[in-house]
Amino acid sequence: MKKNVKSILTGLVAAALLAGLSSCSNGSGVEENFGSDIYSGELITFKATQNSVNDSDVNLIIQYNRSKPGANEQISLGNTELEVKLNGNSISMPSRISFELDPYSSFDDSYSYQSAETPSNQKQYKVKLPINNAITSGDTLTVELKAAQIAGEGADIVDMSSIVVGLIDCAPTAGENGYYNELSANAFKSSLVTQKNGKGLNESDDGETVTYKTFTVPVNKTISDASIVGLLLQTDNDGSQDADGLKIEIKDFEMSVKVGDADAITVKEDSIILEPNQYASPAYAKTDKRFRLGLTGEIAQGTNIVLQVKKATITNEAKKDAIIFALQEDGESYAFLADGEYLWKNPFETVEE
Repeated sequence: MKKNVKSILTGLVAAALLAGLSSCSNGSGVEENFGSDIYSGELITFKATQNSVNDSDVNLIIQYNRSKPGANEQISLGNTELEVKLNGNSISMPSRISFELDPYSSFDDSYSYQSAETPSNQKQYKVKLPINNAITSGDTLTVELKAAQIAGEGADIVDMSSIVVGLIDCAPTAGENGYYNELSANAFKSSLVTQKNGKGLNESDDGETVTYKTFTVPVNKTISDASIVGLLLQTDNDGSQDADGLKIEIKDFEMSVKVGDADAITVKEDSIILEPNQYASPAYAKTDKRFRLGLTGEIAQGTNIVLQVKKATITNEAKKDAIIFALQEDGESYAFLADGEYLWKNPFETVEE
């Protein structure tokens, strides 16, 4: 997250919002029904790069993005064991944590952020957890979710791996414009949740890794330079129809690619970010990303290219089934390299073992 993101900057100015984000109730007066699944995460370490202004405005801010305007995706964490330590000393955390929409976050980049956004267009769910300690440059703060259960309208929708955390100074004089300063370089870059019932989020209930479908695609032309063969991942942008619309990150991506009789190669990408495409028709109607597969040599027309995803973590799990792919030149005419039934399949379709 960039330090000058206005949607957080001005939102944290409001004292009422800050107080509300500290609450561990759901605000509805209705008892929440927490599911039986137990979520947990890996150790996250924040190394402070600067001093906080004081000891009363340092907070952990935990957040995730709403998938689209108007979506009901609030969640709460119950029976939570969140272990937080400052230089090895434990800091008490609540056992029940509820996320609330930030009234000063917005899907609309033209919004002035001088007053609260309309509820349907608020973008981020957040919670603020006070550290109650001053931070000095060089300090180490660790965060590890040992256990939590989930409830709320978004319980079956929100991708738990998209929930991220940052160490933030919310003092009125913190940062360039006040009320917001990231105290470490890795704010909002690590997932709070990485496991479900002791297994990876992409593992099935029996502990086996998910197996993805294999696709065989005959190329529709001779490709003299295979280095330009790209994989296009695409879905409909159901967010705002601009550059701030639907974004999807795919982490730890691995795909097997076999061309004809050649040995299969493994394509690896640490992070693939699908973003709204201004060149789509109409503009920004599609969220996509194209990247080269690292092939070489010449590929004759009709040669089969066999593809299978081996591993992937999709930060917006709700969109997993909506992502489709095509083989496309990444250069020259940007022509599609397959026709008809070989276009637009879901690469993350799973098969039964």
